[in-house]
Amino acid sequence: MSQKIVALGLVLLLAGCAENTPPRSAGAAPSGERVAEPWKADPFPSTYHAYPGIPTLVTNVTIYDGEGGRIEGGSVLFADGKVQAVGRNLPAPAGATVIDGTGKWVTPGVIDVHSHLGVYPSPGVKALSDTLDTVGTLARSVPDAAYLAAAVSGRRQLIIEQPWSGKLRIGICRTYEWKHALPETVAALESAAGKLGAAGAQVSEIKLPPTYANLVQAQCDIMFFEEVQSLAHERLAHAELLSKNLRALLDTGLAITHERYDAAQMLARNCRRTLGDVFADCDVLLAPSAPGAAPAGLNMTGDPVFNRMWTLLRTPCVTLPVATAKNGLPVGLQVIGAFGSDVETLAGAHWIHQALK
Repeated sequence: MSQKIVALGLVLLLAGCAENTPPRSAGAAPSGERVAEPWKADPFPSTYHAYPGIPTLVTNVTIYDGEGGRIEGGSVLFADGKVQAVGRNLPAPAGATVIDGTGKWVTPGVIDVHSHLGVYPSPGVKALSDTLDTVGTLARSVPDAAYLAAAVSGRRQLIIEQPWSGKLRIGICRTYEWKHALPETVAALESAAGKLGAAGAQVSEIKLPPTYANLVQAQCDIMFFEEVQSLAHERLAHAELLSKNLRALLDTGLAITHERYDAAQMLARNCRRTLGDVFADCDVLLAPSAPGAAPAGLNMTGDPVFNRMWTLLRTPCVTLPVATAKNGLPVGLQVIGAFGSDVETLAGAHWIHQALK
């Protein structure tokens, strides 16, 4: 926590008297004298506005109230971005989402002035990379995924209540990693472009700026560097328990210098500034989500080469199963939106998924 220094200003009032000087009327000031502005009780009012959200009641948790008190089996009611009530056996409002928090702890939040490399924290999740760690949802359909995202974030506007209105502008984006695409992914993207155009979308080819060609390497450098910090205890105290693959990744991170890490962060920031140009003529992009079909078995989830760049750029992404490979496993494409356009990206992804069925 940074220390806060409060400066106490001492004002010296000098009363000057002179003969034959007429008395000054109340509130008046002599010519040329600066009049002090009235004191503002709150000179820097907060600009925070709570987002409307679905009422959520968390029950059966242990609560520390910030004043030395502890509530066992307590409840916390959230609504519209704020804590509305804390106590035991709180009633759930009509339409509220109820979460059983048995075994969990709740403590008050604080305002802490410090540097953030990432965007959102992930409570209860072992951190890997502050810059890259994000929370996602898995569901059987885009509306279901949107509903879950709305419930978790408290942002009701994420729920898809209306179909996309107007002509959806879709940019086909092969990215600089296109060389990694296997035949089933190439076929899926080309087929999707034709079907979406026939369904009424405005489909065009989008080529990314040349600087984007280095984003995948930058993402790897940032992830490996931060992974060494996040897993420092495991690496130093229990190295023998780590897998061979993880130890190799940590060795890679240890070889990345601070200068190389800072350069990767700088590239990412510069590219984020140009995202508006990328989306100037389209509402969403459609790109590969993986080199090919999902891998068989549980040993790995696949090569993330087509996801790395978008994670680093912090854009909303929705991966859709659009085809089936010869091995019977799905082939996916991902819908990408501009930064902050989560609502539009979900709605666009729903339209695309319906059109490709």
